[in-house]
Amino acid sequence: MTMTLYIVAVGLCLLWTLWLVQHRSGWDDIPSFRSATQFLETLPLVSVVMVVKNKNEHMTQTVYHLMQQNYPRMEIIVVNDRSSHYTGMRLDELKKWSARAPQIRIPLRVIHITHLPQDWTGENYAYYQAAEQARGRYLLFIDSEAELEEDTIYSAIDYVTREGIDHLSFIPRLSRTEHLKDMIYVRLFWWSVLRQPWKANDMLRRSDGVGFGVFNLVRKYAYEEIGTYQAFKGSANGADELGRHLKEHGYNQRVMYATEHIHMDGRSSFNHVSEIPVRVGLPELLHRPIGLMLALLLQWMVFILPLLGWIPLLWFHIGPALLLLLASILLGSTYNIILKAWGLKHFKFRMVLLPFYACLLTLQTIGAIFNGIKRRKRRNVVPSLTTNRTRLDDDR
Repeated sequence: MTMTLYIVAVGLCLLWTLWLVQHRSGWDDIPSFRSATQFLETLPLVSVVMVVKNKNEHMTQTVYHLMQQNYPRMEIIVVNDRSSHYTGMRLDELKKWSARAPQIRIPLRVIHITHLPQDWTGENYAYYQAAEQARGRYLLFIDSEAELEEDTIYSAIDYVTREGIDHLSFIPRLSRTEHLKDMIYVRLFWWSVLRQPWKANDMLRRSDGVGFGVFNLVRKYAYEEIGTYQAFKGSANGADELGRHLKEHGYNQRVMYATEHIHMDGRSSFNHVSEIPVRVGLPELLHRPIGLMLALLLQWMVFILPLLGWIPLLWFHIGPALLLLLASILLGSTYNIILKAWGLKHFKFRMVLLPFYACLLTLQTIGAIFNGIKRRKRRNVVPSLTTNRTRLDDDR
C-alpha cells in the first residue's frame, strides 16, 4: 500500500512539474494581435455570425459594437436559438432599428430556429444554419458577450490576408466577477492544461488545433472542406472542434492574444454556467459512458488528489503526504500561470478555494452525464415529428 502511494505521489509530482514547465514557456510563445497599419487593397465580404439564447443585455451591446466596426464590407447574422418570445422580439426590433438608422450601413439579418434536429447540439446547429446562408468569403463566429474594438475585424482581415492564415482565433481579455464564476476559471484551467493552445501555432502538429468561441475567423472554403458543423454536430464545444478539424485538414491556423481588441464581459449568472456543463474539458465523452467515467477518475487523480489527498495521509504515511503536498504546490503554480495568461490577475489567495470548485466541477460533470442519458432516452422513445424549421428575415 505504501509503495503504491509513493508511486502515485511521485507520478503526480513529475506530471505537474512537466505541465508547469510547459505552461511557463508555452504561453509566452502566443503572439499578441496588433491593429492594422496599412490599408487593404481588396475588401472581402465578411459574414459575422452570432448565436443567442435567452439573452438580451449582452446581445444588444455586442450587436451595437459590431455595427460600429470600421470594416465596410460585412454582414451580421444573429441566430435566435429557440429562445423565449422576448429574445426573438428584441432581435426583430434590433433589425428594424438598424434598417431605419441612417448611420448604420451594415446589414443585420435574423434567423429564428424553433426546433432542434436529432443528434445536433443547439449552438452547432445555429452556427450551421447561419453559415449555410452566409454570403461572405470569410466567416466570423463570435460570442454574444464579446465586445470588439472598432478596428478588430479590419485588422483581423488584414492579418489573415498578409500572412495567408485560414483560421484565426483570439484569446480575449476576461473580466472577473462574482466568486461563483471561479468554477468557469477551473474549467478554463482544466481545458488549458490538457489542450495547451500555443501548440496550434505549430503547423507540424496536425492534432493540436484549437478554437475559441469568442472569435473564430475562418475562410469559408476551408470551413466547407472540413464538412461544416455537420462534421461535429453533436459536440458540446463546437468552437474547439472547428479549430481541431481545420488543423487536422492541414489549414494554416493562428492563435493570438487580443486583449486590447476583445473584451469578454463574463457577467453571466450561475444558471447560465450550469447550462453548459463540460463545454470546456472532454465534451465528446458525453456519448461514451466508460470514457466519461475514466475522465472523472483522471480528474480526481490529477486535480483533486494533490489538493486534498495529502491531508489524511499526514497521520499515516508522511512521505507520500509530503510528495502530494509538493504536487499541490506545483498545481497551484500552474493554475496561477494559466489564469494570468488569460488576463486574470491577483488570484493567489483564491487557491484555497480550488479544491472546492474542482469538486463542484466533478459533481456538475456527473449531473451532465445523467442529463445526457435522460435526453438520449427521451429522443429514442419519442420520435421527432418535426423537421428542420428556420425562418430567415429578408435582407434590406
